[in-house]
Amino acid sequence: MEYSSALHPDTAGGDTALFDKAGLLRQRAVMAHGTCLTDPELKVLGQRGTALAHCPLSNFFFGDRVLHVRHAMQLGVKVIMRPQLVSIKALLLPKLESWLQESQACCSSMQGMLCKFAHC
Repeated sequence: MEYSSALHPDTAGGDTALFDKAGLLRQRAVMAHGTCLTDPELKVLGQRGTALAHCPLSNFFFGDRVLHVRHAMQLGVKVIMRPQLVSIKALLLPKLESWLQESQACCSSMQGMLCKFAHC
């Protein structure tokens, strides 16, 4: 946001105002995330008919923010819930592999003793 403001100091209102000025906010437009948008910016999207594509997992892990979906919808924004399977795989599969390896190591080292992992 700071970057676009520095490039376009004549456009007050951040990226939303810049996109609006360029004619990009319209009926069939879909913007991503929207976690940093203010109420006035959300209202502009709602007035233009612009939708937001929302992936809770992606926003939480990569953006460290959440979109208050119900609030955005109350302001007139169409919200498309779209989980990004790529991000789910990228985040969860390495963890699952790690957990499985830890589980196997635990079970083999305990040799018949009660294991804390349910699948042993």
